[in-house]
Amino acid sequence: MNPDITIKALAVPVRRQLFELICERPRSVSELADQLPVSRPAVSQHLAVLTDAGLVTVTSAGTRNVYAAAPSAASGLRLWLDDMWSTAFGTFGDFVVDQHRERHAMTQQLTIEPVIKVLELDVSREQAFELFTLRMGDWWPVLTHSIATTNVQDIIVDDHVGGTIREVTNEGVEHEWATISGYNSGERIQFSWYPGATSDQATHVDVRFDATPAGSRVTLVHSGWEIRGDDGQRIRDNYQSGWDLVLDPYVKCVS
Repeated sequence: MNPDITIKALAVPVRRQLFELICERPRSVSELADQLPVSRPAVSQHLAVLTDAGLVTVTSAGTRNVYAAAPSAASGLRLWLDDMWSTAFGTFGDFVVDQHRERHAMTQQLTIEPVIKVLELDVSREQAFELFTLRMGDWWPVLTHSIATTNVQDIIVDDHVGGTIREVTNEGVEHEWATISGYNSGERIQFSWYPGATSDQATHVDVRFDATPAGSRVTLVHSGWEIRGDDGQRIRDNYQSGWDLVLDPYVKCVS
């Protein structure tokens, strides 16, 4: 049975009602007309469409024509719907599996822990902040942690959001390390960090300066390793020890 013909035949509500009544038990035209708010000629026309579609059969019983559901009524349509459902269900199943895999991969990425370094200093937080930012060139180990190494003349840290952190060579060439995203003088500096890379590969560094009874506490949190994809965990592990090497001369400079 052609599903297109079946669907077209049952597309009209009255025909569906007729077919449902006939499925309950065989009925004559007059019986069907009594159940519906349409004329007998109209019922006959609809029955002709259902008959041509192979949904009902007609037999003579005396002076009456009796309509019954065809033995294979709507079987073709059902097979088509079953096939469509199987395809849709299979596709949906694949979609669910793919979504689960994506969420699992994202969850794994988000579990890359930030690097956290905490320093206790015996100077005020304002002094600690100034040394970390405006005087970064006094202590940053450029020989091991810069782009130009022996050719670095200074490190510049701008004092405003949108500014940059950059090294300046003896020839005046600047190599950008970071873009400042937060700046609260004496208290906090935040920046996107990408030395030797591009800004679309930037991780995030947040440095807070808090006053303590003995002086100040500096808390550095370096996060956002997920942006580096499969290499994120390795880079994070390198920075875990790398920040110790960078901050050691900072602490010594305070002393």
